[in-house]
Amino acid sequence: MRRSYLLLILVVVGAITAAAYTLRVTQVRVTGLRTLAAADVIRTSGVEIGQRILWIRLSSAARHVETIPAVERATASRTLPGTVVIHITERRALAKLATTPDLVADTTGHVFEARGASVPILEGWRTTRSKHSLDAPSRAVLRAFERFPLALRRSTGKIVMRGSGLELDLRSGVVVRFGRLEDLDAKAAAALAVLRAEGRNKLAYVDVQVPTVPVVGPPPTPTPAPTLPPAPVPAVTYAPAPTAKP
Repeated sequence: MRRSYLLLILVVVGAITAAAYTLRVTQVRVTGLRTLAAADVIRTSGVEIGQRILWIRLSSAARHVETIPAVERATASRTLPGTVVIHITERRALAKLATTPDLVADTTGHVFEARGASVPILEGWRTTRSKHSLDAPSRAVLRAFERFPLALRRSTGKIVMRGSGLELDLRSGVVVRFGRLEDLDAKAAAALAVLRAEGRNKLAYVDVQVPTVPVVGPPPTPTPAPTLPPAPVPAVTYAPAPTAKP
């Protein structure tokens, strides 16, 4: 009986050893793609066709993929006899950085490249020393903006940071003044309620610095163009015709 067990163990070990040397990568698949190219992900992973599949360190391949700025998370797995699957979660752009429209930031303030992203522009942003992440106030604004009501976010054209304050420039031309970076969720809810209540009324701004007492401002009355005085009529001196002498 012991000899049978020993023989079985030897057979299994031999089969595993043979597989480790003979089984090779024949296919690499990437799942979870939205904007990235599969070829770029595979190249960064370091996994190549023809490698011994059981020798590949999958955790290392995943870490390499996570060095791509647009990748938030990555995992790698293998399916014998020859397939490696890399699954990625791409970061979602929340705002474009003013002056550098090809660069965007996600809700954590991580900066990466995403051309053509249809998201609001962030003005007044700053980065950390690493240049790969926004500073703390900018991150706080983005985290709050992601929590704002969807209707308000969709109507926002610019997120403007002014000193320690915040404004939203809506695509309709209305400016929402939040003031200091506090109670932003309540201020956003108040702003949306005012915008819905006003309906089609034209507004210049909605001030929700005190969310329980919002203030609205109508657009300024256009100043009429100055009326020019009539041009002076040149004086005409009437001179009677000379009387003929008899």
